[in-house]
Amino acid sequence: CLTDLVERYAPAMLRAAAAILGDVSEAEDAVQDAFVRCLEKRPAFPDEARCRAWLLKVTANGCKSRLRARKRRPTQALTHDMPAPEPGDRAVAEAVMALPPT
Repeated sequence: CLTDLVERYAPAMLRAAAAILGDVSEAEDAVQDAFVRCLEKRPAFPDEARCRAWLLKVTANGCKSRLRARKRRPTQALTHDMPAPEPGDRAVAEAVMALPPT
């Protein structure tokens, strides 16, 4: 059952993903993707150790793919010319809502 796998292996998978990616929220996404892959593939494992190893490997491979994607889509830090909005500032949301529908 997937619930059992999540309860048993998600903490270890999350620690591994966070160590590789350095970002907890992205690590959570990577772990979620690994469980989706498990649902899609539905592998049959002869023992619990192989299941854990497979899930950790899928998680690590997904993290590596995310790191490669970061290199292909570099981001740029906000500068003084482009400051981030202050918390609670509705100007950005209002500007988006004012855009014409597509």
